[in-house]
Amino acid sequence: MRSGLRLVPEAHRVEVVAEASDGREAVPSVPQSRPEVSLIDVRVPRLDGIAAIRQLTKVVERAKVLVLTTYDPDRYVYDALKAGATGFLLKATSPTGWSGASARIAAGSPCWRRR
Repeated sequence: MRSGLRLVPEAHRVEVVAEASDGREAVPSVPQSRPEVSLIDVRVPRLDGIAAIRQLTKVVERAKVLVLTTYDPDRYVYDALKAGATGFLLKATSPTGWSGASARIAAGSPCWRRR
């Protein structure tokens, strides 16, 4: 799945600087790789995405995190926002929507789109 997701940013000239197989691996990789925007799913193994965002925002001051998920319940949006996420998109969003959201978040603007 990650290799497929990697194609979207690369197709829009966005460099992927790191990948993680689960939430527990993602948290320490961000301070090491220093991405402009971190992309995380709500449901990932070992440490769910919301918990990973909470930890990440404690470790990296002003971390910019875009949640990209197939799950749309209001609870996920609220929990992501409360944890410190900067944006929320459904995986059904077009690749152009992904790259636009990433660019806005990198520039300092939040992006919350559920449809």
